Amino acid sequence: MLQGKAFLCYHLIAQRLAVALSRFEHVEKPNDMYEPLMREWRLPKPGRVRPAYLEVIGDIREVALQVLSESRGLSSKDLYFRLVAWGFEIPSVRNLAMALWADPERRFRHAGNTWFARSLRSSTRESERH
Repeated sequence: MLQGKAFLCYHLIAQRLAVALSRFEHVEKPNDMYEPLMREWRLPKPGRVRPAYLEVIGDIREVALQVLSESRGLSSKDLYFRLVAWGFEIPSVRNLAMALWADPERRFRHAGNTWFARSLRSSTRESERH
């Protein structure tokens, strides 16, 4: 809570909308079923095509790292347009941001509306803490 305002993540907002619209399915399972169910629910649905940019997400991250390493940080929008200029078909600025946040090597840092490449040293130190 900041300045008397409570902030909600999109997960909680989605949950509240689903309840308000009665568009949810209540599932009650023992805790040991969590991982198997999550794996099942994350599987692609039949007939649903995986977005093309996810096939080259590693390449997108590599170029983003290169672009950010050569700058003092870029806004999400500026980084998006630079990657599009490289020829990547990324659906939106938000899709790019999610790809960078989800980087398994944690090579990106976000502050305000600016993306930075983490230095190899700080990335190593941070991974040692986790």
